[in-house]
Amino acid sequence: MATTCSSCGAENLNYGPYPGRVPIDLTGDYYQILRTAEQAQRDAQDDILPDRPGKERKHPSRLLIFAMILIAVLLVGAVALLTVQVINGRESHPTEYPTHRPISIIGNRGFTHANGVVGGGGTQPDPYIIANWDINASTKYGIWIQDADAYFMVRNCSVHDGSFRNPGIYLQNCVNGTLENNNCSNDLAAIILDSSRNNTLINNTCGSNVGTYDIQLTSSNHNMLISNTCNSNYGECIFLDSSSGNVISNNTCSSNGDLGIYLISSSNNNEISRNLVCSNAGSGVGIGSGSGNCVWNNTFVDNHGATDTYNKSHAQAYDDGTNNWWNSTGGYGNYWSDWTTPDAVPPWGMVDHPYNMSGSAAARDNYPLTRPPVPIP
Repeated sequence: MATTCSSCGAENLNYGPYPGRVPIDLTGDYYQILRTAEQAQRDAQDDILPDRPGKERKHPSRLLIFAMILIAVLLVGAVALLTVQVINGRESHPTEYPTHRPISIIGNRGFTHANGVVGGGGTQPDPYIIANWDINASTKYGIWIQDADAYFMVRNCSVHDGSFRNPGIYLQNCVNGTLENNNCSNDLAAIILDSSRNNTLINNTCGSNVGTYDIQLTSSNHNMLISNTCNSNYGECIFLDSSSGNVISNNTCSSNGDLGIYLISSSNNNEISRNLVCSNAGSGVGIGSGSGNCVWNNTFVDNHGATDTYNKSHAQAYDDGTNNWWNSTGGYGNYWSDWTTPDAVPPWGMVDHPYNMSGSAAARDNYPLTRPPVPIP
């Protein structure tokens, strides 16, 4: 599914589709019941309409009245089903989730029905499922999972109103978790991973959160952040602190109050690619400390006050680390909205001069792209 930046109009293509409403097929039993009712109506009409001159028309029979009532009831029921069902894989859920108190799980034994688990057995093919809950985080962390190595998935949850006190979803010392298609808004932070590894964050929406960081990884390695959307938050969009070997790809970071993606404290060997980063108050990407990070094939538009004309004081990225890569080994850099020409000599599709970052590393993108890998209308 495509996500569009509300500020610059850029479009980002996500890996997986969001669940959407689909028409309900009124076949099978429903259709048979409707046909039976319609036939009953025709039979009743034959009973009361004249079939020869002079035959007297009778008043409507009870059978006709019953048939009409039955049809009306079935149609009302069909319309009701159309408005409440959303198809999501094997599950369907209402458009408004049922409420649940804040969830706190410590250890694998904490995955219980009382803690919002709706299915699964904790294995890779059959993970514990926490799904389709509306959680108000004003009094506690919305969803807190700690010291767990069972496979689990949190999906389709709305976690909100933690304000300046509580984050939406917090994983501490967790592995094998998946956070998918959750909406975290007006929280201290949307999602925090602390000392956690081998987790996947995919298709989550994070907006209007009020803390310094929106998605935060602290001492968390080898996680995947894929196709998340973080718009209009107070601080940084994605923040890595002492976190290495993570993949940050295909995310949209737009109109946030500070940097789009920020790495500090020896966050090393992370891959940052195919992200749409636009209209953030700070740099699109900032590396305060770290080495071996690869930043390539991203689209940077109007970050850090950049205009159509390059100005180093408004460069859209900075690098204070060492030996970071701003293009791939295959020779693909990034798209920078303030550096799109000239392209007078081969290789075509790349600006003829490098894009210079700010920062002590004197880093540069040697192969800046003339066209964005993420389409901009």
